[in-house]
Amino acid sequence: MALGKSLDLTSEYKANVYSITLDMSGWDKTTFHVLAPVASAIFVYGSNDAGAGFGITDGNASLATNFATIQTTPLANNTPATSISTAGAYKVDVNTQFIRLQGGGADVYRLYAFHSKIS
Repeated sequence: MALGKSLDLTSEYKANVYSITLDMSGWDKTTFHVLAPVASAIFVYGSNDAGAGFGITDGNASLATNFATIQTTPLANNTPATSISTAGAYKVDVNTQFIRLQGGGADVYRLYAFHSKIS
């Protein structure tokens, strides 16, 4: 049996000045679907550092820190990259607890995600 969840991330991405951090706990992979126009590259980062403070908080996506670039692959040509530079669907294997999409002024028309898990 497989599980899946679709999300429209457009409003949150734009409201956070073209940056969004997702807690991917429990998911195996995700696909980001970006609709044109794409103003500039959207970089894909991952982290396992929840920003926890001993005795204060367990951390969460908004506190996550120490991000590193991770691989994304456009489904159109299957050529790995670390950014989303054109409209299309991009898969990301979930190997970190948090995934961040971030671009310097990288406005998009729409940004969707589909998280999935094979159980």
